[in-house]
Amino acid sequence: MLKSPAMFGALLVELPPKTHSLRRQLCGFFGKILRDESGSTAIEYGLIGALISVVIFASVTMVGTQLSGVFNSIATAFSTAS
Repeated sequence: MLKSPAMFGALLVELPPKTHSLRRQLCGFFGKILRDESGSTAIEYGLIGALISVVIFASVTMVGTQLSGVFNSIATAFSTAS
């Protein structure tokens, strides 16, 4: 009835056959997940999108600062002309 022993700490415990089947199923399931690479493309696209958004944010911030300086100089020119 009980086929193979398993060691848990200092106790020797006999596992029933159903436990071995469950262990085999879980090992197969997790092995399949580790070998599956279909989600890696989505992760790569997500990282590329995040990098592009960081570049856009940095460039808009830099251009916005320069544009603010241009508008301030135009406003100063108008206020001194009138």
